[in-house]
Amino acid sequence: SWMHPLAVFQDAATGSCVNGASRGAHNALHDWTRDGHRIECKSAKMIWTSECWRFLFSGVKLDQSIFDELYLALYTPLGIYIYRHEHRFGLSTTGRHQA
Repeated sequence: SWMHPLAVFQDAATGSCVNGASRGAHNALHDWTRDGHRIECKSAKMIWTSECWRFLFSGVKLDQSIFDELYLALYTPLGIYIYRHEHRFGLSTTGRHQA
């Protein structure tokens, strides 16, 4: 990686679900590990709503105890832009709130 040229990358450990069943790679708590940091990445394409252009991310885990860094990949007509999210800007939820 050009951002972390000497880093060691690993797939995320899959672990177990609360019911004891093995987690698949698609259900891991984060996406990969870089030098021991748990990394989560979500992507969204740019879409036009009735009023403006938006990026709608789904399935973003806001619980910071399951990953250390959150990256957002924005798919646009001009390319893909990747930003590190700081868990403050642009947070909102939709649907049912779960305790």
